Amino acid sequence: MPTSFSESDIMFSFPDEWIPVRYETCAAYKNKMLPLQNTCAIDFLFYHKDHLVFFEVMRYRKADRIDPGFISDKVTAQLRDTVCGLAVCQMLKDPEMAMHAQALFSHRETRRSHKLILFLEIENASPKLSPEEIKADILQALKNRFVRWGFAVRIHDTRNMADAPWQATVV
Repeated sequence: MPTSFSESDIMFSFPDEWIPVRYETCAAYKNKMLPLQNTCAIDFLFYHKDHLVFFEVMRYRKADRIDPGFISDKVTAQLRDTVCGLAVCQMLKDPEMAMHAQALFSHRETRRSHKLILFLEIENASPKLSPEEIKADILQALKNRFVRWGFAVRIHDTRNMADAPWQATVV
């Protein structure tokens, strides 16, 4: 049976083989990273075939309020702090995050690249920039930052999910 989560009034359904952690609410994040203050977290982590999928959800109901630079900076901070949190979990041998931390820090030569997926739902598009232009700017900024870390970076929304192994529905 697929795993389902709701985030930002969007219902997500993921295949059984994707092993999830809702990182921003898990004990490892709350007890180890949150006390540091000013830390942030990716919404979900998925373990899938020896690699991790970092999955962030953002929903904007008014596109004229979207700043691509702000969004890419926010996702950068979330990914940075989540990777740091997984490093702490790896050092402390935290059982809750053991599989996910091990996948991130394994040194197997056959390791597939990890993925950063930003699910960015933009409603009520602005006449200034189309949702596609906004997403292209954000995608380029995130790729410039994280491809060198070995991450594949993708942006999805409810309109471009044909190739995705998961489903999303705005509720």
